[in-house]
Amino acid sequence: MKSTRVIVDGGEIGPARDITRITAEATFFSPISSRLPSFTLRSALRPPFKTLSIHSRRSPHNHACRGPGWTQAWFTCYNGRGKDGCDSLRILHSIVLDGWSAGSWYAVNLARRLDLLGHENLFVCRPNCRTRDEAAAAGLRIDDRFNLESKNPVRMAQNLGGLAGLMREWKPDVICAHWGEDHASWGIVKLLHGGRAPLVRVRSLDPKPPRAHLFSRWLHHRQTRLVIVTNSYLRKCYKERLGLADETVHVVPPGLDFAPFADLAPMPAHSSGFKAEHPTVGLVARFSPVKGHAVFFRAARLVADVIPQVRFVVAGFESELSAADIARMAKESGVIEQTEFITTRTGPSAPIIARFDVGVVSSVYSESVSRCLMEYLAAVVPAVATDVGGIPDLLAAGDFGILVPPRDADALARGVIELLRDRDRRLRLGEAGCEFIRTQRTWEKCAAQFACSLESVVKKKSWQVGFRVPCAGGKRDEKPDDD
Repeated sequence: MKSTRVIVDGGEIGPARDITRITAEATFFSPISSRLPSFTLRSALRPPFKTLSIHSRRSPHNHACRGPGWTQAWFTCYNGRGKDGCDSLRILHSIVLDGWSAGSWYAVNLARRLDLLGHENLFVCRPNCRTRDEAAAAGLRIDDRFNLESKNPVRMAQNLGGLAGLMREWKPDVICAHWGEDHASWGIVKLLHGGRAPLVRVRSLDPKPPRAHLFSRWLHHRQTRLVIVTNSYLRKCYKERLGLADETVHVVPPGLDFAPFADLAPMPAHSSGFKAEHPTVGLVARFSPVKGHAVFFRAARLVADVIPQVRFVVAGFESELSAADIARMAKESGVIEQTEFITTRTGPSAPIIARFDVGVVSSVYSESVSRCLMEYLAAVVPAVATDVGGIPDLLAAGDFGILVPPRDADALARGVIELLRDRDRRLRLGEAGCEFIRTQRTWEKCAAQFACSLESVVKKKSWQVGFRVPCAGGKRDEKPDDD
């Protein structure tokens, strides 16, 4: 309230706290909210709105009021501006995904940076999951009452009613659905209950093309105002499979917190006995078939045949595959004696990556955001990466590494050998990649771009709220003004 500017008929009076009276056939005393209908004024002045514009018409519709001594005032509220230059928005993020994934990472980091840019965020997630814990650790406002993945009809009806109540209570400017179940649930809520907040689908988890069945087409064409994806491949899929127009599908790539990579010191080798003169090739990825560990180890065997002194580091955490599964792949490829395994990532990955001469992304699928590739580049490590997901977008932005076909161990090995044999090129590619991440792929830039995309679909950046207030003289006009 203290920071709200008040303008009457185009002239600024001053901060709301300094107003003692406004006369225009109506009298208001400070504080304003104690003299006017609280439901109207508090709705109009809820943060982050900065300007209250009062258009005082002399009894504009007095004969429509019930009883003498009333006039009508109109309050128009305009959004304040965030630090990103976009209108300040109230953004509801909905993601019911259990566990932790690239989609969760994108949603949490994005909401946190939007908060810092001056936007107000509410993070709707399921209870007792890592996504919820990470959102809480980031200082986000959380509502964890809903589990939208439930298939119980009673629970589903309760969820839809709860979401409708949340929308009425919190009054978001826009709703961002980060997961398929969220998107479907909010689409149904919009159909049944309406609401002015546009629905935006955010796809950052995997590059799987959208389904084109009847419900999906209805959901995207009738209930969804905008689709935000993290790479151009997904944008192409949405346009081709669902027939969405160019202006309804935006690409907002993820960012990276560069601070851990500034003045980076490499993590000491563990018990492997690796020496500094051993060139090191690394892979950082969760233990999952889509990450292509089997392809990596086949390529590692080919690299070791040409450069015997090479060493390999495989870091990650257990997911669909166990640490024993990964070790067995290395043993079957004959490189287990040359490989160091880091099977927990309780600490930052930056010191691990700093030991690499070449970083590898061997994924056969996924990589919608490719966080590890961005971390390689931030650590001044050139990369050999497969042509999947958002990787082509990142490597096409500059000369940062070598792009190879997925599932092609021979091509992957050739790329690694080529970089290991050319130290000057490695340094050139690494420095170029680091500069690109530091200047172009920060979370602040990502959040600003995301906010401006949302602003493009939030139509009503201003509106009017009308109510009756007592006239100063207790009289009512005979006729309304012509205007």
